[in-house]
Amino acid sequence: MLNNGVSFGAVGFTSTMNMAMVRKGEMTTGIDVKTEEGELIGVSKIAATSAIKQTAVCRFGYCVPIFFLPPVLTTMQKAAGILTPKSPKIVKVGLEVANIAFGLFMAMPMGCAVFPQKSQIKVMDLEPELQEKVKGRGFEYLTFNKGL
Repeated sequence: MLNNGVSFGAVGFTSTMNMAMVRKGEMTTGIDVKTEEGELIGVSKIAATSAIKQTAVCRFGYCVPIFFLPPVLTTMQKAAGILTPKSPKIVKVGLEVANIAFGLFMAMPMGCAVFPQKSQIKVMDLEPELQEKVKGRGFEYLTFNKGL
């Protein structure tokens, strides 16, 4: 389990850093912020930073089932007598592949569901020029596309 923890940290960190490097331009140029109805209000660097932070958490969390479900499932299979030292190699390999596939199957929906694709940000947290654009229009939140 310790080896999985080290591998998890390394893969989670590199996945997160890769995404941050690919999207670093968004932090300098900003991303579109819109009303719930889809009206473009402007471009926000603050919303971009929020989107990248949310995606980083998702990317790191995506690795949890991949690294920790297979060993747990293997332990359960051994305890149930399904996987024994005398099990044929084809059974061992088949169960290992099935356990990894199950981890991947669980990871994607979980990683995508942590934050909604279209996220909201409070108007008062945005740049002053964007706050001015919606002042008096009754908007408390604007939306932006978080990305994957």
